[in-house]
Amino acid sequence: MSTIPPEKPHSSYMQWLNANREEIKKQNPELGFIDFSKKAGEMWNALEDKTEWDKKAAEERRAYDKVMEDYITQQAGSTEEEKESSEDWESVLSLRKRKIPKKSPSELASEKQAEPGTNYKSKEYASQSEESSGSGSEDKPLKKKSKKDEDSKEN
Repeated sequence: MSTIPPEKPHSSYMQWLNANREEIKKQNPELGFIDFSKKAGEMWNALEDKTEWDKKAAEERRAYDKVMEDYITQQAGSTEEEKESSEDWESVLSLRKRKIPKKSPSELASEKQAEPGTNYKSKEYASQSEESSGSGSEDKPLKKKSKKDEDSKEN
């Protein structure tokens, strides 16, 4: 008794691509994966009569629906131990489908903790802090001098 659900059926495009992949590779051996995918998509869109592939996809879908129905019936009548392993599989699938919200850069910066070896000072900071030692501001980075400040001191 299998606890893994049946593989989902292929779309009409995937049916066509699987049947024509080798021929496309022979015609365009220099193409990488991305360019190959683009070329295959262009060829699929240029195809006028897709009914053959739609029929094959519909047949595969009907076969999948029947197998899936048998699978669901089988899972409903399984023992407690088998149900638990099936639930484990479902939890794995749900984790794969779960979308993790992206954090903004400010949120990431606030969560970031100092890592070993990252507590260093830049040359500018080190030279400026040596000049101003004893002022008690060693922990705070000093402002970088702008060109305007340097020009005004020279005049």
